[in-house]
Parts: sequence; C-alpha cells; structure tokens
Amino acid sequence: MNKIYRLKWNRSRNCWSVCSELGSRVKGKKSRAVLISAISLYSSLVFADDVIVNQDKAIDFGKENQSIDYRITVTDNANLVINTTDTSRPRLTLASGGGLDITGGKVTINGPLNFLLKGTGFLNVSNAGSELYADDLYESNSGMRHDQGYFNVSNGGKIHVKGTSRLTYTQGNVSGEGSQVNAGTFFMGVYGGYGGNQFLSVNNGGEVNAREHISLGYYDQRSDTTLVVSDGGKISAPKISLSTNSELALGAQEGSAAKAAGIIDAEKIEFVWAKTSDKKITLNHTDKNATISADIVSGSEGLGYINALNGTTYLTGDNSAFSGKVKIEQNGALGITKNIGTAEINNRGKLHLKADDSMTFANKISGNGTISIDSGTVALTGNNYAFSGYIDVASGAVAVISEDKNIGRADLDVDGKLQINANKDWVFDNDLQGRGIVEINMGNHEFSFDEFAYTDWFQGSLAFQNTTFNLEKNAEFLQRGGITAGQGSLVTVGKGAHSISTLGFSGGTVDFGALTAGAQMTEGTVNVSKTLDLRGEGVIQVSDSDVVSSVSRDIDSALSLTEVDDGNSTIKLVDAQGAEVLGDAGNLQLQDKNGQILSSSAQRDIQQNGQKAAVGTYDYRLTSGVNNDGLYIGYGLTQLDLHATDSDALVLSSNGKSENAADLSAKITGVVTWHSAARRVRPYRFLTKTTTIPVLPICAVGRFC
Repeated sequence: MNKIYRLKWNRSRNCWSVCSELGSRVKGKKSRAVLISAISLYSSLVFADDVIVNQDKAIDFGKENQSIDYRITVTDNANLVINTTDTSRPRLTLASGGGLDITGGKVTINGPLNFLLKGTGFLNVSNAGSELYADDLYESNSGMRHDQGYFNVSNGGKIHVKGTSRLTYTQGNVSGEGSQVNAGTFFMGVYGGYGGNQFLSVNNGGEVNAREHISLGYYDQRSDTTLVVSDGGKISAPKISLSTNSELALGAQEGSAAKAAGIIDAEKIEFVWAKTSDKKITLNHTDKNATISADIVSGSEGLGYINALNGTTYLTGDNSAFSGKVKIEQNGALGITKNIGTAEINNRGKLHLKADDSMTFANKISGNGTISIDSGTVALTGNNYAFSGYIDVASGAVAVISEDKNIGRADLDVDGKLQINANKDWVFDNDLQGRGIVEINMGNHEFSFDEFAYTDWFQGSLAFQNTTFNLEKNAEFLQRGGITAGQGSLVTVGKGAHSISTLGFSGGTVDFGALTAGAQMTEGTVNVSKTLDLRGEGVIQVSDSDVVSSVSRDIDSALSLTEVDDGNSTIKLVDAQGAEVLGDAGNLQLQDKNGQILSSSAQRDIQQNGQKAAVGTYDYRLTSGVNNDGLYIGYGLTQLDLHATDSDALVLSSNGKSENAADLSAKITGVVTWHSAARRVRPYRFLTKTTTIPVLPICAVGRFC
C-alpha cells in the first residue's frame, strides 16, 4: 500500500498522480474492492493499488472528468483539500472498486465539482474527527444514469455541505451518536428513468440536518426513494417534501419488521407533484408514544398517504390542509391532537383523539378498529356508517354526536361522557357498556332503545335534558344502569314495577301516572338497586290528586321537628330498600298531570318556654321516608320560619333518634342566633332553598349541633 506524500492532477493523463516514499509514481491498477455488507457500505479489502493519505495535502482538480476505481483512505488526522475552479463542473466518479474512505481525517472540496457514486463505488465518513466539507455534493447532469453506489456516515463522522446534497446511491446509512450530514438542502431522488431505487437509513443517534429543505422523490421518477428514521436517529429541516414514489418511514419501511422510532423534526411535511399519487408517510415502529409535530399538507387535493402499521404515533401539528388518505392497520395506533384535515380514515387498529380543550372531527371513518376519545371534548360529525368497531370514551373525556351516522355500527364503551344532541326521535341500536354518563338532549323528542341493542354491561347513567323517555318500554336496558331526570326532560314510568340501578334528579320531571286508592302506590313504581339520589331539584307528577288528598294530614305532636318532616310517608313511588339513598327529597315538587302543585298547606306556631319560637308550614311533600328507603308522598313539615333569637332561639333536638329522624329537610327561613363552642353569639340567616341539617341528640339552646 502506498502512503501519499504528493497527490497531483496530471492534466496530460486526466488522472491523479500519486508519489510514494521512494518518489516513484504508482501505476494505475484497477481495484476489485467489493461491498461486504449493507451496514458498512464499503469494502474492508485493501489492494496494492489503494492509497492512503496520512499527511496534509492539497490538489487541484482540472476541468476533465475523473473516474476512480481504487480506494483513497484519509487517516491519521490528515487534511486533504481538493480545489476545483472550473465552472463547467467536472465530474469525480467513484466507480466500482473505488471509493473515498475518510476514517481519521478531513477532506475539503472547494468549488464546483460533480460527485457521482456508481456501481460499488462508495463514500464513507466514519469515526469522530472524520469530516467532509463541500460547497455542493451532487451530480448536475440530469442525463447521467445514476447506477448503484453506497454511502455511509457512522461512529461520529460528519459531512458539511453549504448548498445542496444530492448524492446518488442504492444504499445509504447515517448511524451512531455524533454522526451527521448537514446541508442547506438535502435531496434524495433521481430524474425520470435515470437510475434505480434509493434507500437511506438514519439510525442510532445519526442525524441528517437541512437548514432549508429535505426533499424525497423527483417528479416523474420511475424508481423508489425511501428515507427511514429509526432507533433514535433524527432528521430535521423546516420543510420536508415527498414527491413521486417516495416514502418517509418512522421505524421501518412498509413491508419490513418494525423498529424503534427515530425523530422527525420539521415544521411542515408536504406531499407534492399532483401528477403522481404514490407518496407516503409510514409509521412502522415499536414505540408507544412517538410524535410528529410537523404540519402535514397535501400540495394538491387528495395527495399523500399516512399508513400507521405498528406502534403508537401522535400527530400534534395543524394538519387542516391534509386531504389524502389514512390507513391504520391492526397493530398500529394513530393519535390526533388537533385535526387531520379532510382525510378519509380506514381504521383497523386504534385511532386516538386527544383534545386539549375541544375538537371537531368531521373525517369519514371506516373499518373495524377502535376510536378512543382520550381527553377533552371531541365532536364526531362525519359520516361513519362504514365503521363497525369500537368507540371508547375515557374517564374525564367527552364525545359529542348529533346523528346516528356519527357512530356508525360501533359498540360504545363510555367511562367518561357521551353527549347526544339532536332535534328528532332517536332509536339507539348500538351496544353500550361502561360506567360513565350518556347525556341525551333530543330537543323535546323521544329517546328509546332498539330491541337489538345490548346494554347488559352498561353501569352508568342516562342523563336526560329536553327529552322524553318511556321507562316501561326501556327498563330492560337499564338493569345495571340508571336515569337522571335533567332540565326539560320527562320520564314516564308507565305501568308495573321497573328495576334500574340508579335514579337521580336535576330539574326534570318523572311521571308516575295514576294512583291506586287505598293501595298506597301508583300504577307504576321504580325499584332502585344501587343509588337513589334525592338531593337535586325536580318534579314528581301523578294523575290522581284525589288519592293524594286522602293522605293523612294529622301531625303527631309527640314527634320532634326533625321527625315530622318525614311524617305520614304514605304512598311509595320508588323502592330503594338495600340501596344508598342520598338526600331527603326536600327540593322535589309534587304536581298533578296538568303541572299544578298539589297543596293543602297549614301553619302552626311552635312554642318554646311559653313563647313563639317559630312557625311551621305543613303540606303534601316528597320524602325519603321514615326509614330512608325510597321516595314517598306524605304530609309533613315543609318550611320552618324562625322568629326567636339569642337565648330564646328554637332548640332543635332529635330526641335520641338517628339518620332520617335526626335531620331536618324542610326549608328554613328567618334569622337565628347560634352559639359557637366559645359561646360567642352571632346571627345566621338561612337561605330559602331547602337545607338538610343533621341534629345531634344533645344540643345547647339556640345551637345546631
């Protein structure tokens, strides 16, 4: 092997002249170096005609083209400078058997020089301290056939290009921490039919950085261009464009086994050149939380594919200008945090919709995968009739729909909230499960379940607003679920006893229908197995006021005030024996079928120590009953107006009773003075809204305990 002490361009022979230690010129013998692996991208074989540059040298490249079929190795921290001054851009071809192997030094190319890799020719820059500097690094002749070639930057090697890097090669590799290709514009692709496929892997900490643009593919090229970013490799540029037959792959290219993801750092990824359609982003990795933050854009309507094959990838940019197609395979997951333009989505895997606040998702979705509403409020407004998979609404998340086509034939698992807002009757025929809330607003129309709906595993609640609902026809679908009668809603119990899991009130009306005289019950009753929540406001409606008037209005003077509010609990509407009962129904109003309040009020002075301490109002009312085991119509204390203050204040005592007998659910008005533990006296004004006050057995004068 020859050590180079002088390397000169021989103008007469159109080649480099090499002078050895002995001063003799090396004769040009053709090297037979071969590529031994796709990883190394260059041969480890060295023949007698290969040369080593191990000292600083400068050469002048003339205007004639030169083809090298032997290896030039730059090592021992040598600096090799190639000066080209001819504006015609002469060509340096690293042909089969030849290559530039920078393993421990620097090469600087000054001026315009076409640089071509051909056959098994290679460019290798490896090891820390190994660097290649160039003004440009490409072949400018569009008619020059680009045929094979190999390219490697590894183990800390670096290439710095001021302008455009457009090397031609079959296999390329940028690998290892500190390994970099830095350019103004980084281009991959060949003209038309000139040349074969081009593949570059950026992996294991290697980087390709472009100050302006990374471009893949070229107009009407007939070959394929693939850039793979895997195993912590990184590409970065303000803009990445994908043209004909190009693939940008995170992890591995389509058809290969998934690998760990790399990093794609760009402000914009754009699909370009409308004449051809085959350009795609492939997501084929093993990560659970990979991210692409770039805005993804279709340069023309319908351009581009995003294929999620393996791993979970979140697209966090503004993709409103993307109009291509999205494919999510069975082992793939794609997360959207803002939008995905007007793309049609074929989902056989998992589509995560993760809004910081709110998101309108109008895309058309087909397939049998899963749509997961992970966070925020997501309105599904697209035509998803062709979707037959699953829709999961996570705890804390809200999904909003307005038409049945928004959820297609999907099964729903709701642990958060599903809002159904429509202005029509809705027959719900999807399978439903979960522990969340289905909030239903039909604009005063009816909601019901289709006979084929399956809800056996739904343990949440239907929260109605401005909706009518017939419990008799739908109770079988709520064996484990329940109802909240919200503002503007009307729930008709119908005939018979109907079992549900929960019942609550939030401003709505529950119509129990006709009363049966002497039977102390309505024609329709509700059995609650889990929770009866009587703390909210609402209306209980019955048809027969005459039967209500038969409820005893006698007040047992032996009972304390905390007992008479639940007194005469006669007609049982809801049976909650064994269930949890919250509240005492003090905010529920009893009305007849015409919406008139049922009332037969009477007032009594409440004496204490010979003085009037308060005035009690007694009337028909709703209560949880003496045993706190349901919802009843009774006659008892509905309001307590306090008159006396200070030491004459009303003494409330439970007479040793507990639970319902020890709390007061009547509305309290007036001003009362109570004593704190420090015996300080101060006034307390009660609100007019009904308040439940627990009273302990031993109470000081004027003090609620």
